[in-house]
Amino acid sequence: ADICKVVCFNRGKIAALKRRLPPAADLERKAERLKAGGHPGRLAVLFTLARTECCVCDLSHVLGQPVSTVSQHLRILKSAGVVRCRHDGKLVFYSATESAAAMILRANDSPARQSGRDLNRER
Repeated sequence: ADICKVVCFNRGKIAALKRRLPPAADLERKAERLKAGGHPGRLAVLFTLARTECCVCDLSHVLGQPVSTVSQHLRILKSAGVVRCRHDGKLVFYSATESAAAMILRANDSPARQSGRDLNRER
């Protein structure tokens, strides 16, 4: 198995990582948001809405999916808090929240980068 052959730990590293770990309730909310994007169709909706707002009909044509399918994806994404809507007369426009758009665009543009200093170097 790919595990350490001896038990060791770095107190400074552990303390720093514990301080950076969000509270359990925050992790639960983040997990729900990530789970909402865990379907290829919903992820495609998020990629599209991260760039511009769209109505359901526009999204349906862009994604080549029925309006009912796109509407279902939007309902799930909205309930997870990663998509919002605005009404304009008889039309409803959807867009990704700022945090969801930033995450999607960052993930699409480049590989994940570690922020801050490398904690592995503290050994």
